[in-house]
Amino acid sequence: MTILVTGSSGHLGEALVRTLQAERRDVLGIDVLPGAFTQLVGSITDRGFVRQCMKGVTAVLHTATLHKPHVATHSRQGRRQRHGHAQSA
Repeated sequence: MTILVTGSSGHLGEALVRTLQAERRDVLGIDVLPGAFTQLVGSITDRGFVRQCMKGVTAVLHTATLHKPHVATHSRQGRRQRHGHAQSA
């Protein structure tokens, strides 16, 4: 069973990958930023990247989020649209 952890360069994601590896679990860490516990670098908004990462994965721990500097520069509506959520009129 392979577990995919998004946001593996962040505090929570890194801690999860570290813990799962210590338990000898098969884990794959992905993030937009490289890190010690990130095996693949790419965006969760890139469907092709996510599709490739999901091969053989049986569980996902989704801890990816905007990095602090980007929270102020990305509107709530823009974040929702990028992640495929419809806006009501």
